[in-house]
Amino acid sequence: MIKVEHLTKKYGDFIALRDVSFELKEGEVVGLLGPNGAGKTTLLRILVSFLKPSAGEVEIEGMDVNNPLMDQKIKSKIGYLPEQAPLYEDMLVVEYLGFIGRMQGISEEEIDGKVKEVIKKCALSEKKNAEISTLSKGYRQRVGIAQALIHNPRIIILDEPTTGLDPKQRIEIRDLIKEIGKDRTIILSSHILSEVRSTCSRVIIINRGKIVADGVPEDLEKEGKANTLIKIEVRGESQSLEEKLQSLDGVIGVKFEGKKIDIEVLKETDIRAEVARTVVESGAGLLALEKQETSLEDIFINLTDQGNE
Repeated sequence: MIKVEHLTKKYGDFIALRDVSFELKEGEVVGLLGPNGAGKTTLLRILVSFLKPSAGEVEIEGMDVNNPLMDQKIKSKIGYLPEQAPLYEDMLVVEYLGFIGRMQGISEEEIDGKVKEVIKKCALSEKKNAEISTLSKGYRQRVGIAQALIHNPRIIILDEPTTGLDPKQRIEIRDLIKEIGKDRTIILSSHILSEVRSTCSRVIIINRGKIVADGVPEDLEKEGKANTLIKIEVRGESQSLEEKLQSLDGVIGVKFEGKKIDIEVLKETDIRAEVARTVVESGAGLLALEKQETSLEDIFINLTDQGNE
């Protein structure tokens, strides 16, 4: 459905995107994850044919974004919500959606039905006759998503859709994205890891204009695991505890900080039972024990830090 090959975008001497390649299949919900300034918005603007690449190829359902004759056809296939939603604040919600629908080529015979459909889907019924200037940020985002859906596109592109929302509003928008993603391809740009982790079936991490990771969140977490860390806290001291812990199979290193101890063990090694037994038998007294796994957050920080070295 979307094919990107060796995409590069330059602004003068600045390279915003560097040799980016990936493919998206129909029905995928993909999170485009990266720090601010990583190149996410530039990539999205190229996908919706607002910008032209400096080099490389992009195809949307077989149509080349470099071909100016394809601009309108490509835009008709895509629903786009930029980071700053393009809302006319002096219009009523129902008026605005009707206006956008007509701009998208929906006929007068169909427009009322299309507006009612997206108002229901985006839970805007109680605000449909409200002036947009009076809406909260959460409802404005709903209107922004509704305008992206009005012409029933198969591809939805959302650029930082939960920026500036409070926690309750973010949850509501995430639930809405999950709902509309059941029968559409969605690209969701964000720098909020929890949002991507809970919403998307695939994650593409971009940093300094380059893709540094691409895959299912669970697989990325599994592949990104380095050594496992077991953290324990003891009640007292034992002169022999460090030596006994160090002698356990799979232990790489032991670090003491007062009564708190970090035990680094080989990847995919679980020796919590052995550690607990060793501490108890030493007489030190076990107060707490936890196994610390590598998360998507750890992978993100590691990959983006590497890119900035």
